[in-house]
Parts: sequence; C-alpha cells; structure tokens
Amino acid sequence: MRRVLGVSRSGFDDWQSREPAARTVENAALAERIKAIHATGDRIYGAPKICTELRDPDTVDHDLRWASVGENRVARLKRWPSPRLGQT
Repeated sequence: MRRVLGVSRSGFDDWQSREPAARTVENAALAERIKAIHATGDRIYGAPKICTELRDPDTVDHDLRWASVGENRVARLKRWPSPRLGQT
C-alpha cells in the first residue's frame, strides 16, 4: 500500500502505529451518542432534533461536551458511517 501512496516505509509505519487524534476519539463518542438518540426516537430524528437532545440539560445522561455541537457535525456523523469511528 505504501508504494501505491508513494510514501516511505518508515513514514507509513509511523502513521499506522499512531494513536487516533483527539477529534477522532471525540467524534467516535459523539457518533455513539447520536446512534443512541436516533434509536430512542424511532429512528426518525434529524440533525436539528438530535442537537436539541444533546443540548437539553434535563436528559438523564446529559454531557456538557455536547452542549456546543453544531448541526452540520451531527449531520455529517449521522450521514457517513466510518469504520475508523467504529460505525458500520
């Protein structure tokens, strides 16, 4: 694969052994929360409604990390399942 990409062996090996970025880890956690909200809403929730749920302090498992998440980010994570985020 590294030949196809045109990168050095050491650079490719370094890239493969790196820990995921903080944003990637955060996106994975957010994607799980989005899936949970989506499942409890009979799978009809869109990004605006999911954002409202994430920001609602009256929910049982309210997390301040998600208080400022935007609709575009929620829509992107909902729309594109990513194996890197643990979604299938």
